[in-house]
Amino acid sequence: MPSPATPGRVPKLIGVFAAVLALAACGPAGAAATVTAKTAAAPGTQAGAAKSGTKLAGAPPAATIAGCRTGAWAEDFTDAGRLTWQVSLPATPGLGYASPVSPARSGGMAVFADGNALYALRLGDGRPVWHREFGPAKNPGQGTVDGLWTWDGSVIAALGTGSAAPALVSLNPATGAVRWTVSLASAGLEDDPVITSDGVLAALSQTGALRAFDLATGRLLWSSQYLKAGLLAAGTVIIGNAGHGSSITDETRALTAFDGRTGKVAWSASGLPGGSQFVPAPGGRLLMYDVPLPVPPGTRTPAPAPVTALDAATGKTLWTLGTGRPVTAVWAAPAGVVVATGLPGTVLVEDPGARLYLADLGTGQVRWSAAGHTDPYTTPVITPTDVITVATTPATGTVTDHAARSGAVRWRAPITDVYGRFLAKPAGPDVLVTFPPVAASKPSVLLAIDVATGATRATHPLPYTAAVGAPLTVAGGDVLAEPETFSCAVPVAPGSGPTAGNLGASHP
Repeated sequence: MPSPATPGRVPKLIGVFAAVLALAACGPAGAAATVTAKTAAAPGTQAGAAKSGTKLAGAPPAATIAGCRTGAWAEDFTDAGRLTWQVSLPATPGLGYASPVSPARSGGMAVFADGNALYALRLGDGRPVWHREFGPAKNPGQGTVDGLWTWDGSVIAALGTGSAAPALVSLNPATGAVRWTVSLASAGLEDDPVITSDGVLAALSQTGALRAFDLATGRLLWSSQYLKAGLLAAGTVIIGNAGHGSSITDETRALTAFDGRTGKVAWSASGLPGGSQFVPAPGGRLLMYDVPLPVPPGTRTPAPAPVTALDAATGKTLWTLGTGRPVTAVWAAPAGVVVATGLPGTVLVEDPGARLYLADLGTGQVRWSAAGHTDPYTTPVITPTDVITVATTPATGTVTDHAARSGAVRWRAPITDVYGRFLAKPAGPDVLVTFPPVAASKPSVLLAIDVATGATRATHPLPYTAAVGAPLTVAGGDVLAEPETFSCAVPVAPGSGPTAGNLGASHP
């Protein structure tokens, strides 16, 4: 099935507060929780990668040297939390640095990004198949894999989006052969590229050039001069979100929706609140809510705004949902819309008035609400039977399962951490969660929980001080994860047993 985005990626939010909220999540050991690219291994190791485009064979654990370095792993876990395979990605000197991106799955391949490189492993056993590097090391940021998707039998990577030469490349997932490469812009990008449901990728440069490309061929479909703005895709349209105002307190937002295939303006809206956030939703919908901007002392705080659902193709309002409380986050799935309220942008603050809501995606009708503050940075699992979130208190977090029909709490599973938590629901009876803290004596873990009972099925420590920095990717009954170390502790490569491997190969 074609996929417009890597499964499990964090939904795109655009608005004046999006960056503020993202930075708020970057606490100790959690700085990678809200980013969408992949960190490369640091210089300082004698392990290397094979030359670009060559096939790799299994090898003994890579040699290491004393000093500060990082390492990354490709891992496959079953629904029950059993480690199927674990492969050490080579720490190659000279690779660029980026931030974590979720692995991609295409057919029988799992593809992992690491700085300037992509690594393809067989999904069934983790055996390496191909490896390709991009961009010269002497140009910082150029060629780093900053976005990874699958589309219609191809692996699509956005390269060097923060450099002066951002590009897009399409590869054959079975061989790593490059099908086409195009330049996205002649300057850095204003925001991450976005993909429509019918396979159009749009990129907005820092000079305001908005360009759209066909993912099947790489052909430029259209270009237009636009404002410096945020960017997202909802259904088949591309939406730019620009801010106006002389200060943060008088900021307003304006939307312009372009037909993804033709570039024709489909609709526009102006005068929206400055804290407006926008979430693409299934069925070609766009959900909008407002994070209130700070007001001067003595000024009356406006009433909390509702959640509004728009038809992304026409801009028509489909429904509104008023909670009477400030909205901290909204997530959408075919099974429903989850709305979290409470003190905006907080994870650690206990808020007695915070609530969680489940609403019908088609009508906006609230099915139920329940008390409790919800981590706004952890995407819930939303199914026809369960809504699984992370509830927060000042010092900990708890995975909480609400029955989708009634909202009743079915079970709770405490996790002793803050920030950087990812949930995934593979095909099977369990839900998986990864979380910090990260310390040499206390590694991050992957936890498997029986959805029916809340019983712990497995607790698997991640390698050394490695933490998962991007959402898990569901691959049928398994999940793919890429833990990496963020400290200077020298990690040890996984063993060379039947469920482990190493992609390292010495440079000549």
